[in-house]
Amino acid sequence: MMRKKIAENKIFCVALSCVVSVMSLSVSTHASDGKNIEYLEIEKIINEIRPMYSSDPMFIFEASEKGYTIEEFLELKAVEKYNRRIEIANDMKKITNGEGKGLGNNGNNLYTYIPLIQQTQTYNCGPTSALQVIYGMGAANNVSGTTDGDKINTLALQADASSSGAIVYKLVNAINLYATANRHYEYIQGNSLTQAQFQSKVETSLFYDLAPILHAKTEWLDYYEGHSSGHYIAVSELDKINGRITVKDCNYNNSYYGTHTEPISNFYDCIQNDLNGARYLICYDY
Repeated sequence: MMRKKIAENKIFCVALSCVVSVMSLSVSTHASDGKNIEYLEIEKIINEIRPMYSSDPMFIFEASEKGYTIEEFLELKAVEKYNRRIEIANDMKKITNGEGKGLGNNGNNLYTYIPLIQQTQTYNCGPTSALQVIYGMGAANNVSGTTDGDKINTLALQADASSSGAIVYKLVNAINLYATANRHYEYIQGNSLTQAQFQSKVETSLFYDLAPILHAKTEWLDYYEGHSSGHYIAVSELDKINGRITVKDCNYNNSYYGTHTEPISNFYDCIQNDLNGARYLICYDY
């Protein structure tokens, strides 16, 4: 049943090829129970990510909309993560063998280039921040439109965004239309992370030149001076020595639009739960 559902959904065609390969009888098997090594690794990843996703309302909502049970959707996530880890291992081998150069920047400052782009409407911060990180990936030319405003409109359509804003999982799926294989973004519920885990995931994403996005509650940020709203904000830099994060805020309001730097703790706090529901970190994660 699992394979049939995957095959029926083109979104998961990459995952399907991995599921087929890991279930193949031709691969090496575990001596004690006959399961192949890849399958066992995927089982480990499922158990690793279950605490993060099994009670996440966005994950449950996405699974339901796509016709999957929680366990089926966990398996899909695990297969994707397994693929990414294989890709990372191959990258590291190339670097060790002198066949390629290191990715990102592995010092005390981790950063990636993203432009500062202002929203064209009060409600399209999601598509605008998505365009910022797509520029960071070097893929903005692949987004339909001759101007940034046109490209924002394209991403709004692809994310099924409306005047009520963008749903987190749909925005992530829109970004991933432009990501290279095994460099896809994930959404992670903020209150499932410690501050140390949050910082580590932001660092990892920046290391691979994939700028994170904060699905933020703005009153936790000093530069909003108590103003409370839900807002998507793109991250451009993390300074490990001084414990600070820099963002390029696309806000329609000039009082908040611009480049801002604050303590990491503020940005961690801004993706904790609020009265209206869960908040998220959107980033590359393996």
